[in-house]
Amino acid sequence: MLSTQAEGVQKFDLQDRVVSDLRRMATDKNVHIFLIIHPKKVEDDHNLNVSSIFGTAKCTQEADSVMILQKSELPNIRTIQVHKN
Repeated sequence: MLSTQAEGVQKFDLQDRVVSDLRRMATDKNVHIFLIIHPKKVEDDHNLNVSSIFGTAKCTQEADSVMILQKSELPNIRTIQVHKN
């Protein structure tokens, strides 16, 4: 969504502003917004956690809930981990 709008450090500043705007809109309109963020690149044998979320910590700080869809070692098996609720 933001990939072509900013570069370098400015990309993270832009991401913070967008997250703040989404948080404000969710609060003002009393709605839940699902924001899907791809993880940072990690080795296949490492599990994802909150620090695996791409960008700054603002994404998880402003969120009411954080869930991570984790690929299992077993084929076609995924788990949802609730990290913040």
